[in-house]
Amino acid sequence: MKTNEKNTIGWSEILKGVISVAITIIIAVTPFIVNLYGKVERMDEKIKNLEKEIGYLQEEIRGINFTGKVNVTVSSSVLPSKLVDIIKEQQRQYVKASYTENNCFSVENLESFKKEKKQDQIVANLMHENSFIDLIISIKNMLPTDKQALLNECSKTARPTWGELGKISSEGQTDAGKEAETLIANAIVDQVKKTSELSLEKIEKLYDK
Repeated sequence: MKTNEKNTIGWSEILKGVISVAITIIIAVTPFIVNLYGKVERMDEKIKNLEKEIGYLQEEIRGINFTGKVNVTVSSSVLPSKLVDIIKEQQRQYVKASYTENNCFSVENLESFKKEKKQDQIVANLMHENSFIDLIISIKNMLPTDKQALLNECSKTARPTWGELGKISSEGQTDAGKEAETLIANAIVDQVKKTSELSLEKIEKLYDK
C-alpha cells in the first residue's frame, strides 16, 4: 500500500509540475503572440494601403501614351467637323464668286491676294476668336488617325474649277479662284495642326480674355 501511495503521489507531483511549466510558458509567450498579432494587423493595413497606391499609379499609367506625355482630355462643345465650315466661310469672304468670264476671280485678283498674303491675315484673325480656339482643342482631343484624316480632307476644301465642273457657273471657280481658296484652306489647316500639337496649357493661353 505504501508503494502505491508513493507512485500516486509521484505522478501527481509530476503532473502538477508539467501543468505549472505549461502555464508558465503560456504566460511568457502570450505577450509575444499578442504583439505578433498586432504587427500582423498593422502589416495587413499597410498592404491594403499599398494596394490602393498601386491602383492609383496604374490609373495614372493608363493616361500616359507612348510618347510619355500625359493625355489630357478637355471637353469642347465644338465639333471637329466645324473646321470645314470655317474654311468655306473664309473662302466665300475673301475669294470673289465667279459667275462669268467677265465677272470672276481673275489672275490679277490672285496676284493681289498673294501679294497681300491674305491667307496669313485670315489665320491671324481666326486665332483671336475664342470659338476657333475651342475648335482646336476639340481637334486636339481626336484620335491621331481621325485627326489626320480630318485635316487632310479639309486641306482639299475648294470649289471645282469650271473645267472640272464642265461649265461656267458660280458652283465652280476659275483656276485663279480655286488656287486662292486652296491657299486659304492650307493656311487654316496648317495653323490648326501646329497649334493642336501644343500642350493644353499653352492653347488655353491663346484665349482672348
